[in-house]
Amino acid sequence: MTVAPTEAPDALVLEVAITEVVPSKVTLNALGYAPFGVGIAVKAIRGIAKDRSSVAMEARLRDASTGEILATAADREAEQATLVSARGLTWYSHAHGIVDAWARQFAQVANRRSGEVIEDTKIFTLKPW
Repeated sequence: MTVAPTEAPDALVLEVAITEVVPSKVTLNALGYAPFGVGIAVKAIRGIAKDRSSVAMEARLRDASTGEILATAADREAEQATLVSARGLTWYSHAHGIVDAWARQFAQVANRRSGEVIEDTKIFTLKPW
């Protein structure tokens, strides 16, 4: 049951649900830094299997006074590729980054000018944390 927070005619309600979180494979990520070819082999196996952390979400935009759904959205983002990553050494660090990126994008969409294009998150980063 959704409760309208206000009856104001110009208010909108954004409902967001995280529908899936795939955690990092901490052990495989740690082995990826092992010496003597082991790390290279593990990274190759992960690349072939496309074994990446990811998060999926669904969102709805409602008119607060009528409860009518005005827009819906769904997205799935995977971890950003990087040369060295400390994030891969914990289960959900990538998920935090993905959700932060969505929050920035929602804020940009809410504040954009007419015709302005919001850029998608880059697939590669140089930040190891």
